[in-house]
Amino acid sequence: MRRYLLATTALAVVAASPAGAETINTKKTAPVQTSTIKAGAPDAISITAEGSVEIIGGNAVTMDSNHAVANAGKIVVSHGANANGGAGIVANAGTSGDIANSGSITVDEPYAATDADKDGDLDGPFAVGSGRYGIRTLGDHSGKITNTGTITVEGNDSAGIALGGKQTGAFIHDGKTSVVGDRAVGVDARQIDGSVRLAGTVTAQGKDAIGARFGDDVNGAMVVQGVVSATGYRYPTAPTDATKLDADDLLHGGPALLIEGNVTGGVVLAVPPRDADPAKPDEDADGIEDSKEGSAKVVSYGSAAAMLVGATDRGITLGPVAGTASGYGLQIEGSIEGLGVYANVDA
Repeated sequence: MRRYLLATTALAVVAASPAGAETINTKKTAPVQTSTIKAGAPDAISITAEGSVEIIGGNAVTMDSNHAVANAGKIVVSHGANANGGAGIVANAGTSGDIANSGSITVDEPYAATDADKDGDLDGPFAVGSGRYGIRTLGDHSGKITNTGTITVEGNDSAGIALGGKQTGAFIHDGKTSVVGDRAVGVDARQIDGSVRLAGTVTAQGKDAIGARFGDDVNGAMVVQGVVSATGYRYPTAPTDATKLDADDLLHGGPALLIEGNVTGGVVLAVPPRDADPAKPDEDADGIEDSKEGSAKVVSYGSAAAMLVGATDRGITLGPVAGTASGYGLQIEGSIEGLGVYANVDA
């Protein structure tokens, strides 16, 4: 087992409702679209804490015009047996408008693993359906994307947040995202023209699962603050008697944090600043009270690297971290852990 020290920075962001938006404050059981939400006319959508959009399959909320979407309530996409696809919030390619989730988004299925052979542990796959998403952009998108709420997704080849094209605007994650299924990805991004804040918790569980993947250039700074983890194990903490586990309990995931593009503003895995002056609640002037900031913890349970930086088809550059004298592209203050957990697994 090897341990590497890294850093994180926490981010307390309040997702505000779009000004003048059409408000959903009751339960709706049919999909809604920004293009028709205002009695057939386009407008922004704001789901309040009392409101919800709950459907069976498909996309619950679609941004198909240049209007913002904010969810402070509940979005649920349930699936019948073996039904694939579906997303909580989808932005069509070429649209613009902020996307903010401060409530909950759940995209799930009725399947649950059982102890079929009666040996004391669960059997079978983590999920049976595929192609599901909490928040998804289908191509290039302009506008800030913020998650301060909870996103839960069940599905193979699925993601909590998937950016399908260039994202022009900041990407902020300070909530909780968890995805279960083979090749699951907690946060899956391509090019981002804006800053990245990865805080809160991001987890992915399943064969070849990845916690957070940045597959193209980030033209801005990347600050990691929170827990980012990935595993293929059914039990990341080994049971007392691991000899009873089956092969489907001991699959291997991918890296917890994968950076495959340039990051012009460098990468910081941050911790809260030292409290040098109790009279100053935000001593590092990052807009977050220091007491509300977390510490970065990047963890892989299995044989994959906890953090992997690099691309197979090109060299990449991490630019210097702003405000530091060192000029380093990677600044580590928190922790990175590669944990094999089970015997004979090289971490």
